[in-house]
Amino acid sequence: MREVNPAEILTAYRNGWSLTELARRYQLTVAQVHEMVARAKLTPATAQPRRRRREWTPAMLADLPVLCNNAFERKHHISWRLLTAKRLELGLPTPPAPKKQGPRFTDRMIELLGQRTDKKLARNFKLNPWQVAAKRHQLGIPSYRETHKRIWTPEALAQLGRVSDPRLASQLGLSASAVRIKRIAVGIPSSMGARKASWRSQIAGVLGKMKDADAAIRLGVSIHSVRALRTKLGIPQYGITVWTPKMTSLLGTATDKEVARKLRVPAKAVKLKRIRMRIPSVRRRPGPPCSSV
Repeated sequence: MREVNPAEILTAYRNGWSLTELARRYQLTVAQVHEMVARAKLTPATAQPRRRRREWTPAMLADLPVLCNNAFERKHHISWRLLTAKRLELGLPTPPAPKKQGPRFTDRMIELLGQRTDKKLARNFKLNPWQVAAKRHQLGIPSYRETHKRIWTPEALAQLGRVSDPRLASQLGLSASAVRIKRIAVGIPSSMGARKASWRSQIAGVLGKMKDADAAIRLGVSIHSVRALRTKLGIPQYGITVWTPKMTSLLGTATDKEVARKLRVPAKAVKLKRIRMRIPSVRRRPGPPCSSV
């Protein structure tokens, strides 16, 4: 909201501006303008009568063919209605409003034109993309897309899918996302696909036979990848015993250590499983007493 000068509003009210015109001109409500006029004790009874025919001074007549409507209103405090009527009376056309000056581009901003997309530069410069594009066209600088079309030579396209996207991006001076978008557009799979197939074939032989963390270190992949593949293949985690009916039938027939030795599982796992199934333990029978010599 612009700063409001009460004296300016009262002057315009004396010059014939209505409350509605003043409210629209100064971005106020009609009640606010009416309150200002009432405080100054300028009621319609005490205020000067509205002049239907405004006395036009030589300075005002000289500015008619020069100033546009907004500039004339700000300078002489006259309503748009009276101004338009006077122009029609004298047969004068309305001068066009002065063109706004475009944004000022520094040397650094001009150097970046064409190095990035107009949208990114506009976001950095806090401008509209069309302003950046207009300045670039004015200087004859090709766009970012036109410049980077020349980068994708047959040799560069042949490297897609053979090396990783970040590595190829560093070689060509592009971003990894730009290389990935180009690879997908051409229909070339990622180089990570062959790598995933190779490590999956290797990891199939060690899943469930060692801890997931050890398998991840051995194969050079993340532990999340190992855990996801093991879960997908339905392989139990290392150290967790999968009990079959045949194995549970041996619980309680001998001591926990003897059953663990038979099943080749930890004795602690046998004890926990037996307690969960509420099977009483079997104590080891004492051996025959030693004969005295």
